[in-house]
Amino acid sequence: MKSVTAQQREKLKSYVSLAMLCKFKLGSTWYFISNKDKAKDYNSNTYQPAYLLETDDIEITSTPKIDDISVVIDGTDSVFIGLFLAQAWMNQSLELVQLYLDKDGSTIYSEVAYSGLISAVNISTGSPYKIDVTVSSVWKDFEKQAGIKTNPTSQQIHYPLCTGFEHVSQATKSTPWGKEGNGRSLSSNATYSRTSKFDGPGVP
Repeated sequence: MKSVTAQQREKLKSYVSLAMLCKFKLGSTWYFISNKDKAKDYNSNTYQPAYLLETDDIEITSTPKIDDISVVIDGTDSVFIGLFLAQAWMNQSLELVQLYLDKDGSTIYSEVAYSGLISAVNISTGSPYKIDVTVSSVWKDFEKQAGIKTNPTSQQIHYPLCTGFEHVSQATKSTPWGKEGNGRSLSSNATYSRTSKFDGPGVP
């Protein structure tokens, strides 16, 4: 838990406003936005104003949060809509920091409100244009069972371009693992043939 100095504690009694900062990663690039109407410098980064439209209510406590939250980003100028469509976002980091500001807009105190990984994105192209980002807590991942589940969403977390599970329902014949054969597998739409570069041990 972050400590508060006596001077900060005294100033916090009369803080004027709150600011929520959001930093997140798309591909290999970090982006910094806030819900304020002016750019805000924090930890050597400039947070661009007005892009952070909304977040779920977050109660800041010393206990790690494991619930998913929603973060809504403004998409009016299409900047972030294009970025989310073009860059890898699955399991990328997102962090929210809450600032307590004095009457001059200077930071009295700051604390991390939420830290997690982007798990879903919904882009709305109606009025207004916005991007609803679902963020899953980094602590919640410890509760998940390791491994890949047999569905497209789970598979694509690890292999984003894989669409294998989307075509499983078309299969009409299964080939058990290790069964002798010529390596041909039939589906309702096509016939696939595969030859391995490696010699197998064979099946008795």
